[in-house]
Amino acid sequence: MKAFLKILGVLSADALTASCQSGPPPAPKTEAPIQTVVLDNWLQVRFCTDGSNTVDGKLIQGRLCSQTQKYEIAGGPVIKLAGQHGYVGSLSPQEAVKGFSVTDDGITYTLKCERLSKTGTDSGEAYRCAYDANNLPLVRVNITYP
Repeated sequence: MKAFLKILGVLSADALTASCQSGPPPAPKTEAPIQTVVLDNWLQVRFCTDGSNTVDGKLIQGRLCSQTQKYEIAGGPVIKLAGQHGYVGSLSPQEAVKGFSVTDDGITYTLKCERLSKTGTDSGEAYRCAYDANNLPLVRVNITYP
């Protein structure tokens, strides 16, 4: 009986702590910090970055990943996107310049990249990408590919 009461007490404390920590989601963000990533064929061939925002009163998560090769042996860079419920799309940086949009569970995810001009010794291509959910920012990233 004592063990049961201890367990009940711990569960009650956990529930009380969780209820105190929960609350309304934060206000929607209008800006996201720009991250800069330089990919390289040997040292860093892949990266992922996460972002979140409040959309229609719910906290929404998003993830943008990129790698230098689409396939193990050959192929160009690829950008992969995930939304609140997982994978939402995959495209090349060149396709991302044209824009990408998909709706998943009532949320419209968009990716738009622009090619940046080369600076000095850069031998690769650089893109500034904006990944959004219902026109609210999730991720901002500058990516340089080899």
